[in-house]
Amino acid sequence: MFKKVLFLFLIGLHACVMPSKQEQEIYQCKLHPEVQSSSIGVCNICGLSLKKIEPQMDPPRLELAFEIHEKDTTGLYLQLFAGEKPISLQKIHEHAAHVVLTSTDFSYFEYLHPEKDANDRYVVHFSKKIENLNNHHVFLYFSRSAEKTEWVHAVLGEKQSNSKKTNWQFNNNLSIGDVQVNMMPQYQADSSANPFSLHFSFTHLADTLHAQHLDDYLGSKAILIAVSEDMQDFWIQEPLPAAHQIAFETPFLKNANYKLWLQFLHDDVFYTADFQVQATYTAPKFFCPMYCEGKKRYAVFRTCPVCKMDLVEKP
Repeated sequence: MFKKVLFLFLIGLHACVMPSKQEQEIYQCKLHPEVQSSSIGVCNICGLSLKKIEPQMDPPRLELAFEIHEKDTTGLYLQLFAGEKPISLQKIHEHAAHVVLTSTDFSYFEYLHPEKDANDRYVVHFSKKIENLNNHHVFLYFSRSAEKTEWVHAVLGEKQSNSKKTNWQFNNNLSIGDVQVNMMPQYQADSSANPFSLHFSFTHLADTLHAQHLDDYLGSKAILIAVSEDMQDFWIQEPLPAAHQIAFETPFLKNANYKLWLQFLHDDVFYTADFQVQATYTAPKFFCPMYCEGKKRYAVFRTCPVCKMDLVEKP
């Protein structure tokens, strides 16, 4: 059997660690860092609530290797290291690792779940030829513990693309065979952390599909994958728990174009619906003059939920 092997060693850039519980939690006052505690409390100097300190972790390093097979398929082998030590992965969404492979213009997309081989590498196979992988992007979504998720990003190949910038068409509905998916972006004025939410509705042969009509997929009813146009933001998430709808609180934290892929199962048929979103983010700037909620900010003018005073705008 003819095989051509090419090894590429790439440093994982733009690593993102999402906060979660720690095995040994330490709480600290932001104004008086010398005040620390092993439990939640308040500063004995200023009275502010102590905030949890996130431990520093070695950034993950992603190493990739490719193997071309006779039938024009390519094997992608992945290993993660923290320093020189291999990272042991935990399952999230029913898999230890999640790989998104996409072209720069998002015209090519694959969402893969690698399995571990005899050499402790994670491997997936796909139909894309290795010669056509220049300027493709690999996103690896993983977890080192049951309560923490991270991701790394690497660009394949060394050639720079001379293709023109894609002219995106922003859409909010998509027909896939006999299923139509409608996306309804919503802005939540009461939320300071994730003010955007996306709601999806489904119809099958003109009949409305509710969330309970969808088959289970990766431990949920659907999976949303998002990548910003500049490749700096990436996430995979499950929908909010709801009986009749598929909805996500989405962390759009900057003005950017995002490509979204919604994947779900219905009657044992697998669907991928892709959307484009132009997110416009306004940084929260309204706060209570009595500081009822500390330094919490809201993106829109409203009254304080505690004292009912009008919020004031940060200059």
